[in-house]
Amino acid sequence: MMAAFIFNVVLVAFLLAVATWVITSRAAFSAVVAFVAYGLMLAIVWVELSAIDIALTEAAISGGVTGMLLLGAANRANDRKLVPRSCSGFFCWRSGPR
Repeated sequence: MMAAFIFNVVLVAFLLAVATWVITSRAAFSAVVAFVAYGLMLAIVWVELSAIDIALTEAAISGGVTGMLLLGAANRANDRKLVPRSCSGFFCWRSGPR
């Protein structure tokens, strides 16, 4: 009984630490990795609460699909910062290599 309580307290502490990391992170890649870790830790919380179906959904969506989409978006955002754009009127094109 005491071991389960200690595990839950440590899990909540780690969950709060990772949530703080997600919020305070400046780099997009670091924030996405922290978000994926947060989702997987939240899945462990759902298992502790005996909600296995929600835990599987949380792990699949937050840890997998959303994490990959956010990594792709962060990658595209970084690509656009590095390549300058030339705009004249309605037309914009990249002036660097693709």
